Amino acid sequence: MASSPPVHTTAWPWCASAAWAAAPKLVLIRNHERSTSTNVSNIMGRTLANVAKWDEGTTSGNYQIGGNTALVWRDGSWVESYTVFGGIYRPCAGGATLWDSWLSNEEIRSNSVSTTGRRHGYVFEVPVNPGDANPNPIVGMGRMAHEASAIDPDTGYWYLTEDQGNANTLYRFMPSNVDGGLNSLHAGGQLQGLRVRNVMNADLRLPLLCQEYDTEWVDIANPDLDGASLSSVVGTVSASGPYLQAYANGAAIFGATEGCWVADGKVYFTDKQVTSNPRRSGRVWSLDIATGVLKAIFVGDDITVGNSPDNICVSPRGGLLFCEDGSSSGLNAQGQTVTLPGQRLMALREDGTTYAFAQNNYSFTAAQLAAVGKPNAPTGNQRSTEMAGACFSPDGRVLFVNLYHGVTVAITGPWARGTL
Repeated sequence: MASSPPVHTTAWPWCASAAWAAAPKLVLIRNHERSTSTNVSNIMGRTLANVAKWDEGTTSGNYQIGGNTALVWRDGSWVESYTVFGGIYRPCAGGATLWDSWLSNEEIRSNSVSTTGRRHGYVFEVPVNPGDANPNPIVGMGRMAHEASAIDPDTGYWYLTEDQGNANTLYRFMPSNVDGGLNSLHAGGQLQGLRVRNVMNADLRLPLLCQEYDTEWVDIANPDLDGASLSSVVGTVSASGPYLQAYANGAAIFGATEGCWVADGKVYFTDKQVTSNPRRSGRVWSLDIATGVLKAIFVGDDITVGNSPDNICVSPRGGLLFCEDGSSSGLNAQGQTVTLPGQRLMALREDGTTYAFAQNNYSFTAAQLAAVGKPNAPTGNQRSTEMAGACFSPDGRVLFVNLYHGVTVAITGPWARGTL
């Protein structure tokens, strides 16, 4: 993930009870990808007694200041926002549960402990009501540089990605309690890594479009194991504890897995890593849950058609959309260096081609923002900052997306005119 902007938001939609049927209420839980600060007042929710915090800091030192806020949307308008969780390190992405909460995932592969003795690199459950939050991590889902997580509603199993360049795989977490419910994931379960059947440590960083693999799962005995240097088939890499164990059991190798979404019996996930030799600008994969067949459905060698796919979502109509997280310049299909005017939302067609659905064109002066009632919004040219956390409202009418510099936007249709 890009680290220069102070805030990275990721959202999920929640439909309230039938009492709001006339004017549906949505709550977006948004990640704020903040890391550490020497100022204790920067801890999200520090002064709020009802906000759970994993690491509240000490009287001195570096404080873990990341966390989550909720944005309430009803009848086409913003209603309010409030803090729901704090004291975590760089919650980068996550995933929605089926019981009105969000999994907020820390993106850090760290063996060290903070000044309070807390470890980081965990998954936390964040409910809509901050008073219901459990401040403790879900250790069974692993300690690693977490990115996204997505639940299969048919089995209750979770699929997780890890943004640890050239040293990660796709993970599956099978909860001991597959019935779900708030705090159910704290009961533990089995964490596993993806392996290509009959192939030890298959290198899947450079697939061909539509290339397929038969896969299976290998167990990870200790999800809380420290990471270490790993001499792998792709060279010496810095690996998390879960990946060390998965790799030892033959797990596949990806570049840097990012977005993850489950829809229609498939797990969709991205590999955003971009290199110039050989030229590549990211991948999108589809894993058939029932058959275990893994398929490359987008293979980029040109940043104009997909500049490092990151967060991903599937619309209620079956269309696939990914957010970009690449540098502003890179190579096109002819090997020429090109510059993109801004980060984009890219729609993926069934044949593996893409089109730009939207582009970040945010560039406003303080006077312009004040004139429309947004005096506290960031000023200046923000076009190069990423868009993240794209997701649709349950009724499919609104696409919410967050701009990394701290702005959430709502996009309406008409969706029938395109693939989304």
